[in-house]
Amino acid sequence: MWSVIVVLATSALYFYQRKMPMTIASDQVKVGVSLTPLSSPFFVAEQLGLFKQFGLNVALLPCSSGVSCADSMLNSNVDYATASESVVMFKSFKRDDILLLASFVESDNDLKLLSLGPSKIQSVAQLKDKRVGIVKGSASEFYFDSVLIGSDLRELTVEKVYLSDKELVPALYQFN
Repeated sequence: MWSVIVVLATSALYFYQRKMPMTIASDQVKVGVSLTPLSSPFFVAEQLGLFKQFGLNVALLPCSSGVSCADSMLNSNVDYATASESVVMFKSFKRDDILLLASFVESDNDLKLLSLGPSKIQSVAQLKDKRVGIVKGSASEFYFDSVLIGSDLRELTVEKVYLSDKELVPALYQFN
């Protein structure tokens, strides 16, 4: 988000130095924003009126995940989308028209591999012959593959069950 604010502040400084009036852009820019805590800078900027203050006509359109935001952009429903680098990577395997413009937030602690208590799984190796719910082409798929590689378990027999972000938690309860 700080990169967005820096761009906005630079634009404001330009207009101020040139004594040019800042007016709201007539064309609305639609941004698909994933409803995760990592996207909060966009909502904070909207609540503080920063977009309008810097002459931008921005509409934030909520998405349930970075994958759905990216899909919304690729289907021309929004102009820009928030998504993890993993989503961009997976989408770039199928398309060559995706561009990562800015990275506004990072976290090294936002992905988790969950199991319910009664399952007795306490290590990655115990996932042998288990089913693991994953959002295809997302940070969760990249993370899970990285966990297997990092645990030297590339050949572990695990069934990836591809689900939407909304299906993951209910499936965890259903298949326990």
